[in-house]
Amino acid sequence: MPEGIQLNIGRFPWLGVVQHSFHVGGKQAFAITGAILIHSTYALAAAEDVARILPQTLQNNTKLVLWKSATEKFALEVHDYVLHPEYVKGKTTASIALLDLVPPAAADFSDYVAPVRPICLPTGGLGSYENIYSVKLTDITGELQKEVHKMNFVSRDKCDQYYYEAQLHYEKMNPISPVCAVTANATVPCVWDSGTALITRQSWGFWQLVSS
Repeated sequence: MPEGIQLNIGRFPWLGVVQHSFHVGGKQAFAITGAILIHSTYALAAAEDVARILPQTLQNNTKLVLWKSATEKFALEVHDYVLHPEYVKGKTTASIALLDLVPPAAADFSDYVAPVRPICLPTGGLGSYENIYSVKLTDITGELQKEVHKMNFVSRDKCDQYYYEAQLHYEKMNPISPVCAVTANATVPCVWDSGTALITRQSWGFWQLVSS
């Protein structure tokens, strides 16, 4: 799979952004963060970003935007969110939020299917982590594009050593159950932006979420 910034934004349709609208000085503004569709009515996003959205301003102002192709996109309303129990404002930097999505008004909730296929969730016996990638949406060029990097798995002891040397090991800075990886061509460790997904390709062809 090609690495770097790619124009084919619809390649991973389960990768999207949470868009929250608000008003500043009488003008409408938008804030976005990456998100991953894991179920027809649920998505994952960074707790640090989602927690900034006040619950009373969430409904009717917050959407999950997904791209089925470069020209075909969908927007699902975010009804509510739940922050991971380990999240503590100002202390936890690598935790997740579960977004509760609202199907379109015309849809039957009982048999609703999202307009795109969600990513497969982690399962036992994931494998040897030989074929893993990080993928995210980036607007570094002024428009949303997909950024992909081949990754190498990092053992837990080396991961703990990195958090210690980077002084991220205290209180709740260090995740309880991290999965660590580094870009294959990296020369120094790095911390990914919010909404980056660590994924692996299953033997039968579907992508599976390792971490987010």
